[in-house]
Amino acid sequence: MQAQVWASIASLIGVGLGGGLSCLAQLTTQRQTLRNEDKRQARELAEARRAEQLQLLREFVETAQRAERAAEDRDATPGREPRSSGHREQQVTQQAEYPYGCPRSRRLRIMAHVTITSWTRPSSPTLRRRRGSRIRRVLLLPLSVVLILSLAACGRATSEKTVRELAAGAEAVKARQEAETGIRDVIATWDTDTPLTLGLVAVEDVCVGGQAKEWFFSSGDDRYKIRCTMYVTAYFGAEPRRVADTIDGVLTAGDRTGSPIPFAHDFHYARKVVDYYRGKSGDPQGPGTGEPTELFSAGTVTLDWDQVRTASPRAAIEEPRSCAPEDRPVRRCLREPASTGVADLRRDHGMVFELSFPAHEYFTVWK
Repeated sequence: MQAQVWASIASLIGVGLGGGLSCLAQLTTQRQTLRNEDKRQARELAEARRAEQLQLLREFVETAQRAERAAEDRDATPGREPRSSGHREQQVTQQAEYPYGCPRSRRLRIMAHVTITSWTRPSSPTLRRRRGSRIRRVLLLPLSVVLILSLAACGRATSEKTVRELAAGAEAVKARQEAETGIRDVIATWDTDTPLTLGLVAVEDVCVGGQAKEWFFSSGDDRYKIRCTMYVTAYFGAEPRRVADTIDGVLTAGDRTGSPIPFAHDFHYARKVVDYYRGKSGDPQGPGTGEPTELFSAGTVTLDWDQVRTASPRAAIEEPRSCAPEDRPVRRCLREPASTGVADLRRDHGMVFELSFPAHEYFTVWK
């Protein structure tokens, strides 16, 4: 009797568990179905809104095209006063400077007018019925497109004509002369006050126009109309058996008050280089680093030279890069004397020293 009771209880428990699991499965299935339905409706809504936005953009472009055609028809209307040649030249100049044919303020006014027209004067009853809710949902999209297009259209790169005019202007010419004169005076001091013998001067002068507006990851090239930069390098000859005396002579010249030579005997590494070539110490940069080839002064100059003690292959000063075709006033390249190269200096003196000046931005016109 007791066994039958326990069997009945177990049977009831099994039935209850089965019913509970069945209900749980049904609830889970129902919830999953509702979630899938919500996702499907969200996708359909997103697709509908995307299609609506695309339709708005199409309508905007069509309205802009109609406005442009109306403007062209108005200009071509018979009886209008013909435009003078001076006005035509001004228009050509504006088209060269603004590829979309507008100054900034006029372009913005035109785009604003087209935008207002497209929103306040829909072209069909259907648009009138849909305008209220649609404007609230997608108002920012076309306005953002208008703003970006209008700013990008007029924020173009500096035209070649403007770059040439600025590079040939009195201010640019004066700044160019002052920059080159100052650097040549420093080179003359190196030639007269040190044991080095000047043999070649290379000058490159380049003026570039500013870039179009950079919306992302700006490099700063969109902030100026023109920037002119000068690159100068001087090459000297020296006796390879007297490298220590040559570098020590450079340091002595730098010891003088007011000297433009930035290397002096208070430069510890330079003294170690002199001792290295005199055989009084090991490698200046530490054991195993080899023969030195450079003295560096941040922001002023860099002095490099041929290796003379290292076994082959030795590091040697290279020829200056060949000049690109000149296009003054935006591009200038000089080699003085033009018939002399680094190989000629090495053949005549035994070794070559290179004095490199940092890039000198001597003229900038900001936007």
